[in-house]
Amino acid sequence: MKKLNSIYKKYEEIINYIVVGVMTTVVSLGTYYISVNTFLNPKNGIELQIANVISWILAVTFAYFANRKFVFKSNNKNKFIEGFKFYLSRVSTLLIDMLSMFLLVTVMSINDKISKILVQFIVLVLNYIFSKFLVFRKSDSKRVLFIASTGGHLSELLQLKPLLKKYDSYLITEKTKSTIGLKNKFDKVDYLVYGTKDHKFSYIFKFLYNCLKSLVLYIKIRPKVIVTTGTHTAVPICYIGKLFGSKIIFIETFANSKTKTLSGKLIYPIANTFIVQWESMLELYPKAIYGGWIY
Repeated sequence: MKKLNSIYKKYEEIINYIVVGVMTTVVSLGTYYISVNTFLNPKNGIELQIANVISWILAVTFAYFANRKFVFKSNNKNKFIEGFKFYLSRVSTLLIDMLSMFLLVTVMSINDKISKILVQFIVLVLNYIFSKFLVFRKSDSKRVLFIASTGGHLSELLQLKPLLKKYDSYLITEKTKSTIGLKNKFDKVDYLVYGTKDHKFSYIFKFLYNCLKSLVLYIKIRPKVIVTTGTHTAVPICYIGKLFGSKIIFIETFANSKTKTLSGKLIYPIANTFIVQWESMLELYPKAIYGGWIY
């Protein structure tokens, strides 16, 4: 008995999550089976997704309260923001659920009940990752993420090198011949795919890939603060960070003294601190802080 108790204490969070996960799965499956066996037809693509949505709404509501109390034991007083992040993470896995069910049942003609069990297992794992590292994460993290596109924006960001050395910092930029060497200068460096708007067709796919990789990197790093000088490379992770509680610090480029950059326009509404390097830029960004030249 003592050995079992010791094992439980060691893996308490995972064990509790599995128990809550099983209970959530029962709620989801139970609701789904009742729906398709009473008033919805799973062979109809639209009705199949309606059954999915109904089971999701009830299951995710149960999961939030159970995970908050018994698994991650959250003391976050801002339940609204925490709940919003929880439901947002579940929306992402709902989309994965719906797409998977469409492919397995509608396209591949696999039994809908078997498909539902398989998909629920995948969703269970993804939900744990999102809950632990994004929704119910501890607030004592002091990690700072520095991100910028290659070129002049990166050059400006690297002027903050003393800050990169001072904090538990991560650096993200685009992977090019000129940035490969950064791994020899900084301990924690990750790369996104380099893309240019001059090649619009390929840029669209590269940007979508960078959005997905930005989510993966955010989960990996879990920064408390994101510092960026732009440009398009930094926008996705800033919005991801804002949704999950990171503070956003944006430094508008030195190159612009009279006009806004596109990344500046996009990040200005969500930035906790927005810094301009020219006093004239305060006319364009009234809530910004004039910080002088970064060089």
